Amino acid sequence: MVDLDKFLTFVFDHINDDRFELSKKIKYGFRHYYIYINLKFPDDATNTNFNSKQLTIIVDNRNMCIEIGQWEDLLVFEDIELVKKWSDILEEHYQRKLLTTLKFRVENFLNNTDVKDRDIWREWSMDKLFDEENNENKKTDTE
Repeated sequence: MVDLDKFLTFVFDHINDDRFELSKKIKYGFRHYYIYINLKFPDDATNTNFNSKQLTIIVDNRNMCIEIGQWEDLLVFEDIELVKKWSDILEEHYQRKLLTTLKFRVENFLNNTDVKDRDIWREWSMDKLFDEENNENKKTDTE
């Protein structure tokens, strides 16, 4: 399990790399974290499976295991302590990125609307602007 922990540490050290994706799902009341590592391989006859370019890591809190592999060829590691450790680490990282991701997705959605629906985007932008100004005023008032 030491090798698994070292590998997960390596992955987490690179989690902000564009080739790495982290997502979270809740199934049956249990947290599941998915890390996808997407790498490019040379085109050759031995690498014909389109999913072979993605390594999947699943931290499963329902079954208290960590799964690692490609497509449906996953290795299953049962270690309660590692599941708890990595669930806590991934949850903290996920929560830190959550507001930034929400802001990006909402702005991206509203900004790409048709001209007829731009009033929603403008209202959202103005509300944000006034919130930012109010926060700046509060900071200067308390200093």
